Amino acid sequence: GHSAGVRLFKDDLVLTALFGGVFSGVGTGLMLLCHATTGGTDTMAALIHTRLRHYSINQILQVLDGLVVLVGASVFGVRYAFYAVIAVVVLAKVSDGIIEGTHFAKAAYIITDHWEEAVRGLLDMERGVTLLQGQGAYTGAEKRVLLVAFKQREIVPIKRMLREIDPTAFFIVCDAHEVLGEGFGDYQKEEI
Repeated sequence: GHSAGVRLFKDDLVLTALFGGVFSGVGTGLMLLCHATTGGTDTMAALIHTRLRHYSINQILQVLDGLVVLVGASVFGVRYAFYAVIAVVVLAKVSDGIIEGTHFAKAAYIITDHWEEAVRGLLDMERGVTLLQGQGAYTGAEKRVLLVAFKQREIVPIKRMLREIDPTAFFIVCDAHEVLGEGFGDYQKEEI
């Protein structure tokens, strides 16, 4: 049971690095979401963040952890440092996922000759739409490009609506890691 699990992790440094990174990443992500610190390198990252606002606390924390790994390599050897790199990378990805996951959304560009109907359909779904002026590079024809941000779960109804209006509509969907403004998140004073 329990002792077999401990032995498995003790004997397999790759599993230790991976799962250590996952568990630490979850803890770090939740802690950063709550604007708390452990009193370790994340405190230093928060202090540096007050001077370097264009980097997130998590990005600064990754650099500091990288420096700790470099110092650790000189003490424990390069082999163990590589396992630490695995843990730091996994930690960074998991904590980023938790932090950005709270803001996760999609953004789409829609190009259709039936743009008025598409706008009405999106507004009926309570989605804001911005109209952009476009021009076909080959034909030179004027085009309306619809820009819309929406939550992940809304992609299927939007696709359905577009298929009914114009099955030839051009629909480009992008990941939007953070959407702020009406219908989405608020601007947090401590993040800016």
